[in-house]
Amino acid sequence: MMEFSLYEIEGRRVAIISGRIDSTNAPQVEEHIRSFAGDGEGAVILDCSGLEYISSAGLRALLVIEKELKPQNRHIILCSLRP
Repeated sequence: MMEFSLYEIEGRRVAIISGRIDSTNAPQVEEHIRSFAGDGEGAVILDCSGLEYISSAGLRALLVIEKELKPQNRHIILCSLRP
């Protein structure tokens, strides 16, 4: 099961992701992040400290959002990754 906690701090959008991202929920993850990123400014920070697993489908979802943000000079920043 995957969970999102979304908040904004000092003008930056932060999403805490916990659980697993795989082919069954990657489209939902992509849509959550796309919606959360919205028309804001600056980077979207993804706190992955609670992320237990991410499949290639999950990585693809993140890359799709990164490509959408790049023309706006915005990015996804991944933090607290675990091996």
